[in-house]
Amino acid sequence: MNERHPAATNAHRDEILARVITRQLGILRLQLELLEEARGSRAGAPALAPEEALTAPMTESQRGLWAVTRLGPDASAAYNETLILRLSGPLDVAALRRTWRRLVARHEALRTAFDIDGRQQRISREASIEVPLIDLAGAGTERHALALASAAARRPFDLVLGPLLRVALLRLAGERHLLLLVIHHLVCDGRSLGVLLAELPEIYRSERHGTPCALPAPVAFSAYGRLLADGAGRPSAQAAERFWLRKLARPPAPLELPIDRGRPPIQTYRGERARAELGAELGARLRAASTAAQATLFMTLLAAFEILVHHLTGRTDFVLGVHSAQRALDAGPHLFGLAIQTLPLRLEIDPRKSFREVVDATKSELLRAFEHDDVHIGRLIRKLKIGRDPSRPPLISVIFNLEAAAAELEWDDLRVAVVAEPSPPARYDAFWNLVVAGDALRVHCTYNADLFHASSVRSWLADYRAILEIAASEPAASIGAVLRRAAAERQRHARHEKSLRKERLQTARRKPVQL
Repeated sequence: MNERHPAATNAHRDEILARVITRQLGILRLQLELLEEARGSRAGAPALAPEEALTAPMTESQRGLWAVTRLGPDASAAYNETLILRLSGPLDVAALRRTWRRLVARHEALRTAFDIDGRQQRISREASIEVPLIDLAGAGTERHALALASAAARRPFDLVLGPLLRVALLRLAGERHLLLLVIHHLVCDGRSLGVLLAELPEIYRSERHGTPCALPAPVAFSAYGRLLADGAGRPSAQAAERFWLRKLARPPAPLELPIDRGRPPIQTYRGERARAELGAELGARLRAASTAAQATLFMTLLAAFEILVHHLTGRTDFVLGVHSAQRALDAGPHLFGLAIQTLPLRLEIDPRKSFREVVDATKSELLRAFEHDDVHIGRLIRKLKIGRDPSRPPLISVIFNLEAAAAELEWDDLRVAVVAEPSPPARYDAFWNLVVAGDALRVHCTYNADLFHASSVRSWLADYRAILEIAASEPAASIGAVLRRAAAERQRHARHEKSLRKERLQTARRKPVQL
């Protein structure tokens, strides 16, 4: 008779299984790296001799980022853009590989590397790309696959040798795959990833069925760069520079959110992400409040964030970064490359004012900023003679952003969804990103994990939600009143969440155990 306790047997079996999975994942991680190295040896060298490649001056944005990449491999790898797609359904791998070859041929930025002196970009007339298929079936869950993908995303590129993108296909099981794209920010921005999301299904269908692709030819990034250079002396560009130099003539001290750990002497990039769902009901009320104030939702959300920053720091004068894509949009919807501008929005907040008045002031500042977006942050920093502090990014340490949620896509029989990168790099102290889907809102805060504890960032999210709740219902309340009522609202929400957790736990305990 077997007298071993069943629970002990199960625990031993689980331990063995865990060891097997860990070992398999280690082998697969090595396999991924070896495949990447093999891909690099085939496609990493320039497709043509250097004299046969096109050359073009780097744009102002590229020169500014190039200087950051020179700080070391960690700094450079922090600017790897990552896109992960979950593919569910029958996948034509050969058609997908042909799709990527056409995308590389279509967009100059995907065939670009840089001279070692950081002045010129080299655009190969042709370039090959490998899309290795890595079979992870039976080696763990999607979470394990994402951990591998995240590790691959943190590996630096050779910016001189190129190419500056990696693509890999990870098979999870059956007809379930993850498509991983990593591309350096020097040749890509968030808007460009949206271009890829729009063009991938069109070209994939064309390759799968052998039908023509109706996509129009994009504006070449080198041509866009020449337009920027030719326009640098325009009156509008000179007026924009004068506007920002006046605005920041005496810049406020760097914005310092309350850190939990000492700031390292050299900036680090270890990022984590915290999330909070704001819901559709609150989102609808905020839209209504924005309409009543003759403002956009972005302006209302930014005004609430200003109040949060004031609450956390006590500051009444600070700089936040916001993105502008207008110049890229003017070049057409299919432009691919580093084109988004970061604007240093200087905000002054008076605690005696009402929330509605803060929205009005924010609206005025934003409109003036976007009217003068023909400027580059790196040029402003040089003109302002702002010294480089190696422990933090210059001038802007916190970014505020609003974006539309990525919808689930269909590529013929494939269902495609964007998967969030588990631990994205932290290029700033905090990147506060609002994601909107209809009326529903959620917040993603990517923060520097060497500065802040996760619990601190979660408390900021709770404070932000509470501020929005009060602002949506009482826009005439003063900032002081908003903060007092927000504290009460946060406590009420915390009690409600605790009650729900207790109820779920009790329900789980009442469920019969399935033997």
